Amino acid sequence: MNFTLILVISMLIIMFGTVIFFFSRYQKCPSDKILVIYGKTARGRSSICLHGGAAFIWPVIQSFEYLDLTPIKLDIKEQKFSQSDGTTIKLPARCTVGISTEPGVMSNAAERLLGQQLESVKDLAEDIIQSSITHVMDRTETISSNSAKIEAIDAIDARAALELTKVGLKIISMELRMRLIES
Repeated sequence: MNFTLILVISMLIIMFGTVIFFFSRYQKCPSDKILVIYGKTARGRSSICLHGGAAFIWPVIQSFEYLDLTPIKLDIKEQKFSQSDGTTIKLPARCTVGISTEPGVMSNAAERLLGQQLESVKDLAEDIIQSSITHVMDRTETISSNSAKIEAIDAIDARAALELTKVGLKIISMELRMRLIES
C-alpha cells in the first residue's frame, strides 16, 4: 500500500511539474506588440515574428523579446534647398512612423531594431526621412507650380517609405509643407 501511495504522489508531482513547465514557457503576444522568437528556429531563419497569437518557447535553445507597435512621432527639422532660378524652398516635415506588421518587413525590424531604445529608433527614422528629402530635392528640377510641388512631395513620401521598410518601419502619416521663397 505504501508503494502505491508513493507511486501516485510521484506521478502527480511529475504531471504538475510538466503543466507548470509548459505554462511558464507559453508566451502570449498582445495586439500592440510583435513577439520575436530567436535562437534555434524552424526553417533556418534568424527569428520568428508573431503579431498576435501565442507560441511555446523552448528553454535554453530559444529566447524571446517584444517589439512595440506604438507609433513614433517625428518632427523633422526644416531644410532649405536652393533652386536654379534663385528661389529657395523651405521644407519642414512631421511624420508618424511605426514598426510594420507585414511579414517581410517585420523580419527586418526584428533583425535591425530588436533591443534598440526608442530614442535610437526615432533618430534612425529621422535620419532616413531627412536623407530621403535631400535625395529627392537634389534631383528635382525647378518647382514653380502646385503640380510640381505635389509630385515632389509624392516622390519624397515614396522614397522615405521604401527606405524605412529596409529597417522594418512604415509611414503612418507624413505632413510635408513646401514653401517657396522668392529671392
